[in-house]
Amino acid sequence: MMNHGIRRTENDRIMENQYVEPIAKLLRQVGLTEQITWQTQAIVLAGILLLSWLTAVLFRRLVIPALQKISSQTRVTWDDH
Repeated sequence: MMNHGIRRTENDRIMENQYVEPIAKLLRQVGLTEQITWQTQAIVLAGILLLSWLTAVLFRRLVIPALQKISSQTRVTWDDH
């Protein structure tokens, strides 16, 4: 029987635990148990997506124009895009 998935090594599991455990601990501290409902998962996912979208909008409207203005005032021309 062929395994079509990616083989996970022990090192992969250790690295995953290194990142997953602090997040799980944080979620337990704010009151989310391991048995959270799909509605809670959907709300958390929606919050993450909203935060990502808001960050992208802020970068497009504030950070990028500010950097373009700064780069247009330098003497070199390679950064004036």
